[in-house]
Order: sequence, then structure tokens, then C-alpha cells
Amino acid sequence: MNAPLSVLIVEDSADDARLLVRHLQQAAHEVLHERVETAEALAAALERRNWDVVLSDYRLPDFDAGAALALLQESRRDIPFIVVSGAIREEAAVELMRRGANDYLMKSNLSRLAPVVLREIADAGERRERRRAETALRESEERFRAMADSAADAIVAADDDGLIRYFSRGAETVFGHAAAEVLGQPV
Repeated sequence: MNAPLSVLIVEDSADDARLLVRHLQQAAHEVLHERVETAEALAAALERRNWDVVLSDYRLPDFDAGAALALLQESRRDIPFIVVSGAIREEAAVELMRRGANDYLMKSNLSRLAPVVLREIADAGERRERRRAETALRESEERFRAMADSAADAIVAADDDGLIRYFSRGAETVFGHAAAEVLGQPV
């Protein structure tokens, strides 16, 4: 990556947070980071910056990964959420992933940290690009429909199988059939 990794760390131990940052830096990445310990601090940090990833300890004195994940989801931001814990039961980790966490790692095996972080950041970028493309396609289709429906000419579109996929208002007038009657039918 050319830009520095922007990492939000939900962790009560400054030493553990430094260890996470050091592992990412050793993988040849510049890391901008912030450590938070409470729901309020997490919410404020999410408002302040666009983060690439959130790394969360499983259990903090007054907060936990489940609450942090819920807060991130409430913010409606598509930021990878990775649980990094010293002790977590497999059932708890699976439950967090079922609820939307992207992955989990044990603090005793941080060699996977950088690859997991980079994979999840890339996946989030692909999801954002797919949403942008879907929005652009939907807007293009709406513009086409608005133009085609305002035309007096008959406009009929069929797919590769010869099935009618679009039937304009002008086509309804010219052919005397409602679009609902002919959509999906062979030309």
C-alpha cells in the first residue's frame, strides 16, 4: 500500500496496541493509529477519521468486542473489524464473526496480522467499488427509462435469449399490450 494504514485499536493495554502497530510496521507499512478503550472514545474516533481497519481486543474492563462491533455497525461504515485477543473461546470468536466481525487472531500468533488486515482492507475496497458500480448502473437505468418512457416511439429491448426485458409506454400504445403482459415473453 502506498498510503499509510489508518488503524483504530480498541485495546486497554498500551503495550499490546504498540505490539500490533509494530507487527504492521514490520510488514513494511506506515501506520497511523489511535487507541481507544470506551464506547464513547470509539464513537468519537469513528467520527474524526476514515479508518482502514478496526482491531479490537475481545474483553476490556468496561467494554468488549461485541459492543465495539455493534457500535461500528451502527455507524454504517464499511470498515473491517478484526478481533485480536489473548484469550477467546472459539465459540465466542465464531459468534462475533457471525455478527459481522471479519476475522479473529490470537495475540500469540500475530504473524497473520498484516496479511489478514491487508486482505480485509482489499475486500472492503471491492465492496465499496461494487456498491458504486451498482449505484451508477441503477442511475443509468433510471435515466434510460425516463428518456424511453417520454418518447412516443415504440422501444422494445430483448436479452440474448430473445426475451423482452423492456417495453416502453410508446410500445404499449403502438402494439396495444401492457408492459406487464409482454415482459419475459419471446419477441
